[in-house]
Amino acid sequence: MTLTTRLTLFYLGTLAVVLISFSGALYLLAHRHVHAELHDRTSGLLDTVMARAEVDPEGVEWEPKHQNPALPYDGESHFWAVYSPHNERLDGGGMPTLERDGYVIRRTIAHPDPDGLPAELEPNRYRALEFVGALPTEPVQRTLRTLAWSLFVVSLSVWLSAAGAARWICRRALHPVATMAVEARSITPENLGERLPVPTAQDELRDLALAFNGLLARFQDSFERQERFTAEASHQLRTPLTALRGQIDVALRRDRHPDAYRSALATIGAQAVRMHEIVESLLFLARADADARRPELKRIDLRTWLPDYLSESWGAHTRYRDILLHPPTSVIPPVEVHPVLRKLIQLPVH
Repeated sequence: MTLTTRLTLFYLGTLAVVLISFSGALYLLAHRHVHAELHDRTSGLLDTVMARAEVDPEGVEWEPKHQNPALPYDGESHFWAVYSPHNERLDGGGMPTLERDGYVIRRTIAHPDPDGLPAELEPNRYRALEFVGALPTEPVQRTLRTLAWSLFVVSLSVWLSAAGAARWICRRALHPVATMAVEARSITPENLGERLPVPTAQDELRDLALAFNGLLARFQDSFERQERFTAEASHQLRTPLTALRGQIDVALRRDRHPDAYRSALATIGAQAVRMHEIVESLLFLARADADARRPELKRIDLRTWLPDYLSESWGAHTRYRDILLHPPTSVIPPVEVHPVLRKLIQLPVH
């Protein structure tokens, strides 16, 4: 799974949780609000009916609806009824089925002193009355269903739109990473000078590109050091090895005096010491800058060092006597050099 896909899925998962939470909270608030409104309307209907009842010393009086023009009459949008203490329906209006299927509220009005009332009450007077009011719940359910479908469609539309936008944004944001990956795969030992493209934005990707380019620069420097070491080793070791072989061949060509052998061995030993110094110098040069320790420098006088160097390096050369040394007449200040690396200096001789 690519990083773009993982980021997109994480973003879409988070957005889905947010949309579901928001839609659920909004639906619950709407459900609570419409049911509270239904309760208030039903209570209002019941209050209108109960307002026609009167409580006096003779009992709770109720007049039939044909004598109460303020009462709600028959209709499909409500139901109300009045029951006696013996569950006898005294009056009512609206749809009777709403008492079973609708939103129902029941209330009772009782005489404050029912035991003090006579056994036989006057007509339209009762010890207590039960009032029932109901309104249909279908409009409320229809409203909630419409809200639920609206929230679902809107949330799904937002989620799908966000999915496409998130995919595009993630690909665009990670495009520099993909470009750097392609460039990194194309870098080989033959083109170590190539570098990753650095984004212009001041962000983490720019830091990544700069850090990787720094790594490539250090790797290139190490690789070039290795190549220089190989070339220097081949060049510097060729001369002393040739001299060693020449001295050995000359010494073994015929029997010689012991002094001649000692002289040949001394020459071979001097060449071996020089080879050791060359190897140490090349190893020093081959180290990376961070690994190389600061060398202990030695102060030398070029006026005295240069003739000794020419004699040591070119004394055995057939054209040594053709070398002319013209030191400057001005004062040459002493210099500080590495004691081993100074012997690797190659002076051109024409």
